[in-house]
Amino acid sequence: VKVRYLADDETSNSALEEPLLFPILFRSGEGIMHNKFIVADADVHDQAWVWTGSTNFSTNQLSTDPNHAIIFQDQGMAISYRKEFDEFWGQDPGHDESRYGSGKTDNTIHGFLLGSTEVESYFSPSDETSCHILKEIRSASEHIQVALLLLTKEDLVDALIERHEHFIDVRVIVEDEEISSLALSRLRQAGIKTAVHEFGNIFHHKYAIIDEGVNSDPLVITGSHNWTFSADNINDENTLIIHDQSSANIFRQEFEARWAELESTSAATPSAMNEIVIHPNPASNKLVISNTRDSRCTVSWIDLRGDIISKHRISAHETLELEINQDIPNGIYLMHWSWPDEKAISRFAIQR
Repeated sequence: VKVRYLADDETSNSALEEPLLFPILFRSGEGIMHNKFIVADADVHDQAWVWTGSTNFSTNQLSTDPNHAIIFQDQGMAISYRKEFDEFWGQDPGHDESRYGSGKTDNTIHGFLLGSTEVESYFSPSDETSCHILKEIRSASEHIQVALLLLTKEDLVDALIERHEHFIDVRVIVEDEEISSLALSRLRQAGIKTAVHEFGNIFHHKYAIIDEGVNSDPLVITGSHNWTFSADNINDENTLIIHDQSSANIFRQEFEARWAELESTSAATPSAMNEIVIHPNPASNKLVISNTRDSRCTVSWIDLRGDIISKHRISAHETLELEINQDIPNGIYLMHWSWPDEKAISRFAIQR
């Protein structure tokens, strides 16, 4: 099998340091090679595929960091992605006519039909990717969920605020609060709900969901592209827009699970956390939860996909015993507590 590998010369590539049997081309100069994609067997009709998304090939990225990847089995898309790769690679043996960054041309196909699913494909910086993201934001008729490592692109922030002002429900999760501070400040001042990922791992997603569950045009925007000036104008990036309700729903489940963790913990106060009683932990057959406060609360048992397993109202100073169905698998679960004036979230495990 013929293998070729593109990498960036400024990022960690420890696995590529030892002698390897396949050629590697390192990108240098302004910006970085930020793509994350594999193309395989583009010339074989029923075997061609493309793997892409937000995930780098590192231990944490593949195991603990919130991330995503998506695989397309389509020859047309594989050929288009290979064309992008070949433009970067140039001519062997010396990589003559290699083009990357601002030197690239807009020479790939942008529209594909996979069965009945329309998919758009764009590469940065040659294809004006932010313009296409902007178009889809403005198309929203009901709601938008955005999950990003970084958000600094002002025109995209403007578009989110404009949709919010037209009564579209907008929610945004980001990882890097410091770099995204201006955007977050503007979104919050406009009344848009935001959450910052403050856990130890890196929230590395780059996606947006528009109108999931709505008949108009549910879609997902995904790829390697952060919503920044560098991603749009300097770095080498890839972006896909998938017009498909099923795909949008899968991403929505992931978003809601992360939102439940972040939004609830950010709203919790020490007093609320101290008044939660949940035992045993880990649990096996039964779970006892107690509301020790003077006001009633609603408790939602949620799995890590964001699906609600059960929901209960607990009166002030009431204790509730929950049976754990044997069909519920072992793992980590969330308990979302909501009083009239406060919210909190606790975690527990099921282990048999």
